[in-house]
Amino acid sequence: MIKSELINKIAKQFPNLTHLRVEEAINAILENIIDELANIGHVEIRGFGSFFVKNRKAIMGRNPKTGEALLIKARHVVRFRTGKELKKRVDDSSSQYPIQKLL
Repeated sequence: MIKSELINKIAKQFPNLTHLRVEEAINAILENIIDELANIGHVEIRGFGSFFVKNRKAIMGRNPKTGEALLIKARHVVRFRTGKELKKRVDDSSSQYPIQKLL
């Protein structure tokens, strides 16, 4: 699902809200999450999961084409940890669609 599909689905669920209002609300939520993470914060949505920022150390890497050693700079990366309810619902739905072995 992409953002526009999410907006359409929510707008259909709540016909009293205009498409524009739903889009503004989703944009505001996402913008606040981004702002918090940009400030090295932590965002937790109970039952869904939590977003947090981790530091990744600088490391020596190699250019695969030339083999030349390169310094890969330290940086911040966003991580997501799923909540219990999300894990359970996904796991329960996967039992409806069992994975079949390939020949």
